Amino acid sequence: MEAMIQKISKAVGFFLVPDPNMGTPSSGTGTLVQWQGTKYFVSALHCFFHDSGGDDQVIRSWNATRFAFPSARQFGRTESLHEAEQRVEPETGRTIPVHAREDFFIDTRHDLIAVRVPSALIDAPHLEYVNLETEAFTKELAEGVSLLVLGAPIASRVNVPGFGETLIPQVDHVRYDPHIDISGLGIDFYSQSYFYFPYSLTQEGIDPHGFSGAAVFVTKKPEPDDIWSVSPQMVGIVQQFGRSKGCLAARKISTVIDLLNTGEKTD
Repeated sequence: MEAMIQKISKAVGFFLVPDPNMGTPSSGTGTLVQWQGTKYFVSALHCFFHDSGGDDQVIRSWNATRFAFPSARQFGRTESLHEAEQRVEPETGRTIPVHAREDFFIDTRHDLIAVRVPSALIDAPHLEYVNLETEAFTKELAEGVSLLVLGAPIASRVNVPGFGETLIPQVDHVRYDPHIDISGLGIDFYSQSYFYFPYSLTQEGIDPHGFSGAAVFVTKKPEPDDIWSVSPQMVGIVQQFGRSKGCLAARKISTVIDLLNTGEKTD
């Protein structure tokens, strides 16, 4: 799993979005992807307060958001706050201004957002982009396959001496169960564009608020003649948590690709 985290973490960013009503900032997670030669940051639309003011509020929220792209070393499973304080690297994040409306791709039906990455971020040497033309998993998931999600939930923030509060990225590693019970979760959960899987960190006191928008990865199964290598593929984006059933609902990667297809293709 460590090799998977090393690979995936270079494309994962987490962020804090100011509440437009001056409430507590909201946290979320997103992923750098590439499609048809164009690079994007993709996440869940609700992270950017679309319900508070539509597309205009999304753009305002984006430009006020602070993004951080942590090193793989910072990701880990839940640990004691004392241990976290010893290893965390203080991170205030940075803004990524995007002012052109045509750089925002918004899908209200599927709660998705994709933003064309500005040139200042594209060539940062420590970042990588998931190439969805070769690294998207669009098949049906097999029972028992490993799913990996990286996120930075509000509940795992700690106070770093001499710095203040910062978010501790977390890893949720679970097995896919196609028979997971989602009965009684409400109409919003029933969609053919979703798949569902257990969220395990509640057992350790970590609420999933902050995993919204996080990419879900699965390890590509090698062909019979291939040598095994770390080859994670993106299978979806987390959007909802069914608290009574302890499960996450993720939008399938095919809906993300449909959204990206509305953008201009480059040579």
